[in-house]
Amino acid sequence: APPSVKAVGVSGTAREGDLLLCGGDVDGQNPRLAFQWLRAAPDGTGVEDIAGATDSSYTLRAADVGRRVLCRVTATDGGGSGAATSGLDAGPFAGGAVVTAASAASGPAMPIASCPSAVATLSSRATLLLRSYRRSALTLSGRLAASPGGAALGGAELDVVQTVTRSGASRQTKVATVRAGADGAFAVKVAAGPSRTLQLVLAGCGAVSPRIAERVRGAVQATTTTRRVRNKQAARFRGKVLGGYVGRGLPLELQVKVGASWKDVKAMTSDARGRFAVSYRFLRTYVRYTYRFRVVSRAASSWPFLAARSSQVAVRVN
Repeated sequence: APPSVKAVGVSGTAREGDLLLCGGDVDGQNPRLAFQWLRAAPDGTGVEDIAGATDSSYTLRAADVGRRVLCRVTATDGGGSGAATSGLDAGPFAGGAVVTAASAASGPAMPIASCPSAVATLSSRATLLLRSYRRSALTLSGRLAASPGGAALGGAELDVVQTVTRSGASRQTKVATVRAGADGAFAVKVAAGPSRTLQLVLAGCGAVSPRIAERVRGAVQATTTTRRVRNKQAARFRGKVLGGYVGRGLPLELQVKVGASWKDVKAMTSDARGRFAVSYRFLRTYVRYTYRFRVVSRAASSWPFLAARSSQVAVRVN
């Protein structure tokens, strides 16, 4: 008999730049799994395959904004093939939701009033950045003047204000200060941080630069103290979600690599410091085999990062 695929689901956040995960219940004789992501209009029409999107995870793109995304799982073994597709309202698309644009999600809820008597012209015109956690530090440089191309405002002090949105609430914090030179030139380094918006503010006047939205991929570390076990024994994994802002805990998933795809095997949450621990027991491995595991973060509105995944951790059984 061919394998059976049931209850295909999608998890994550329906927002450009975020990661979606696909999984389902599969019965069969050690079947090989294949994934295909699809996009559709909000009413379910115009379903089309997304070229190259054949992993168990998928990062939403600009082409997905205003659309819904589905996942098809195909299982193949000696008895044939079986397939199933997630529902139109699966996971983050419940209630008619569609993919939202990154810029809409990253803008501050409390905008800073513009300064009418000064303007900072930035060296880089990029206002939407996608970076990894370890490379989220950036340098803001440019020239401060009374107007675009006008007289320099030498010696003026600028603050860099960061806005971070969590669970729909925004918090603004001063993260750096720089004084413009005699010619109005300035350069200031901003430390690594979460997904945020940054703006240059002239003391006593207001914002002098456009908002720079930085979308930051999270970071997860995972390791094991049991790299070699026998059948009926358990491998233990532990690690940490980096970057802070975890709060009461973040949804995480332990995954194992099956062929070219990844399969969810155990759900967990981190503690308030981002730490986690989980075990997985092997029950049907009768020959020597090396499994590869990883830990994936689930998107959460309280965690201001894009979804993340750890490096692979190898465990040899028998």
